[in-house]
Amino acid sequence: MAQFFLWFFTALGWILLILGILLILLLVFPLWVALEVQYDRWEVRIHVLGFSIPVYPRPSKKKRYQPRHLKKQKQQQEQTKEESSGAESQTHEAPQDVKKNEGEAPPKKDSWWSPGRVFEIITTSGKLMRAFLRVIRIRKVQLVLPVSSEDAAETAIQYGRIQASIGSALGVLQNYFEIEIERLQIIADFTGEYKYRRYFYCRIGATPFVLLAVFASVLWKAYRKSHLPSG
Repeated sequence: MAQFFLWFFTALGWILLILGILLILLLVFPLWVALEVQYDRWEVRIHVLGFSIPVYPRPSKKKRYQPRHLKKQKQQQEQTKEESSGAESQTHEAPQDVKKNEGEAPPKKDSWWSPGRVFEIITTSGKLMRAFLRVIRIRKVQLVLPVSSEDAAETAIQYGRIQASIGSALGVLQNYFEIEIERLQIIADFTGEYKYRRYFYCRIGATPFVLLAVFASVLWKAYRKSHLPSG
């Protein structure tokens, strides 16, 4: 019996050790979310510790084979259930009693950890907000965008506008995020042959440990502002 307990606690210790190492690796190594758009098809994946986990669209489950007579029996059972539930809802109607509250409690003040308080600290602290955004990295950005319109003149005008807007947007975003652009191609599609070449891909990632540290600093600032004297 003693040998069994020794073996049990040894196995439990190894399991806890492996789980602890795995948790440390998840916190230390970056977590990436890959977003890919091919014309009108979206795909979202999570990359962590060398594994790729599909998020959207979810992989479809294989349907088990069912004989025809079992399918008919199941359909008949569902139909009878729907009919019986509809009849019960018509015959038994629950009376609705509306009661007015005699006295309403006064609204509670936001505590120091409330989302409103944290959002206020983030928005008012420019340095903290910049540090938080700098933690988020955007890598392997690829964009192929065909621009087409009814006539060639309108296509050329839209092409110039989109190029200018994308350039200015990237200039603003690069002040806050670390962005790595691999491919940026805007196509003036006068004939409409490049319509289905629309493509976008990027990886958005951050280190969970750093995110937790920044979030903890936000909570500490909110607590210090509410409970500790200023100065």
